[in-house]
Amino acid sequence: MYITKKESGMVMKEKRKLLFGIGILIGIIALVGVSYAVWQLTLQQTGINVVTTGCFQITFTDKNPIQLSNVFPMNETKGKALVPYEFTITNTCNTKASYQVNLEVLNTTTLNRLDYVRVLLNQKGALNNSSILSQNESVVTTIENASSSYLLENGVLNELEEKNYEVRLWLDENTPAIEDVMNKILESKVSITTSYQAVPKIENMILARYTETSSATYALDNSEEVEGEVIEGEEEAGSGEELVTVDNYEFMKDSAKIIFQNTIRPIDGVEPIDVSQEQDGRVLAYVDASNPSEKITYIMANGKIMLPDDCSSFFMEMGMNSIEGFEHVDSSKVSMMQQMFSGCANLTTIDLSGMNVSNVTHMNFMFENCTSLTSVNLSGLNTSSLLNLSAMFSGCGSLTSVDLSSFNTQKVYEMASMFSNCTSLTNITYGTNFVHKADMDSTDMFLNCPANKPTDSSWNGVF
Repeated sequence: MYITKKESGMVMKEKRKLLFGIGILIGIIALVGVSYAVWQLTLQQTGINVVTTGCFQITFTDKNPIQLSNVFPMNETKGKALVPYEFTITNTCNTKASYQVNLEVLNTTTLNRLDYVRVLLNQKGALNNSSILSQNESVVTTIENASSSYLLENGVLNELEEKNYEVRLWLDENTPAIEDVMNKILESKVSITTSYQAVPKIENMILARYTETSSATYALDNSEEVEGEVIEGEEEAGSGEELVTVDNYEFMKDSAKIIFQNTIRPIDGVEPIDVSQEQDGRVLAYVDASNPSEKITYIMANGKIMLPDDCSSFFMEMGMNSIEGFEHVDSSKVSMMQQMFSGCANLTTIDLSGMNVSNVTHMNFMFENCTSLTSVNLSGLNTSSLLNLSAMFSGCGSLTSVDLSSFNTQKVYEMASMFSNCTSLTNITYGTNFVHKADMDSTDMFLNCPANKPTDSSWNGVF
């Protein structure tokens, strides 16, 4: 038994083929005066073979090699009772990998009646039924000297997953003692073809704040209470139900501080809350209430925490006075930030200067009614995708200055009420890309706000 590669030295970026050979010798010897032939099936391997290519590893161990001699064709029960040959497939990658297990018949084979050969491939401890080899799906060969190949199984291995397989081979109980199968040889190899699925996997993705559900009945006359917040919109005729939103972060609404961390450090006596999108424990929240007057919520992951595409209302109306650790947050996938901090009446300072907002299109109502906000750092942000800035700072009555020098408004169509009721705001720093367009709505942009207006010529005559 040995390991082969279809083309030595070739590196396949999209698809890798790992082959291991199981030498199968079926010697069929005719006996004079006996109505049945004597059958011999031999499978051997010496040592341990390990093949590693990139992040997919297949390990073959010489455990229970098949050694059958001087036996007759057998039925299913006896075939399943054979001691199996075992091998393990392990995916050491951090992405999913698809795989296919084939039995490839070599061109040195003289036994052409594969309709009498039974094969059984199963995961360890999960016996299924055998099949006639030639009745399996015929697939493309991957071994140079193979004349045919038959699919035994295909599947998917998740990250770090391994599967243990058992192989059993025998001759069907109905195999006749005829010339076509007498004194013939079957030589074959098991081949495993693997490829990595083009499925994006985002590690440490945190849950969006609100989850929609229709599991709770909402009375049409609104007479019954329903947990959560009813989503506004038309009901489906005759449904008797409405979607409600479940607040995934209800537990931290009264926290005085929220801190993102890039290492999971359990807090003694505090039960973690799984806030990962996949609910796999990658992102955990710990609510430290040891100081009742300053409850702190820690959001932790081993590595950066990926914010979801839709961060709308993520911190809306929470009671924290500060949020720390945005340098441990990856916001590159975010497109929606509308109302993200809306109604955070206790929030005094926030620094978003290190965030990646290049894909964000909506920042409308982002800091609406953050009445205690005195400092917001938005310097260096790439806002080239922005479309909507309406009421972004509306009602920020304590804010005195804001630097928007990095803001690009070339695509923005909505700035209505952007600074309305910012009664203390006097100094706004604009950049050369903070421009006005003919189709832009800037109604009440500076309503009840004494701040300086943009000076770019595109704003001439707007105010």
